[in-house]
Amino acid sequence: MEKLIKESRYFVTWLVFWICSAIGGVVLGAVGGFVVGAILGAAGIGANNIKVICGGVGFILSIPLSYILFRVFVGNMIVKKAQKRIQDIMQESPTKR
Repeated sequence: MEKLIKESRYFVTWLVFWICSAIGGVVLGAVGGFVVGAILGAAGIGANNIKVICGGVGFILSIPLSYILFRVFVGNMIVKKAQKRIQDIMQESPTKR
């Protein structure tokens, strides 16, 4: 019996997810870090403390981004393909199964 989803589909989905979440995390972390760094800098916090705090803020901001992208890519690239494949299998004549 043929697999429902090919391994290459999983790999491509993971690769696209990884690239987008990495780029999105960098952008979101940079923007969040800039905002938080500017606020902390204006408040007179030391540069070393700002680096640590901004790194933590960037990491925290990347968590929901990663989850959202995971849901989008898995939903669009895996689940929809699997549903279509199951629907196609169910519509085949019983003699072909």
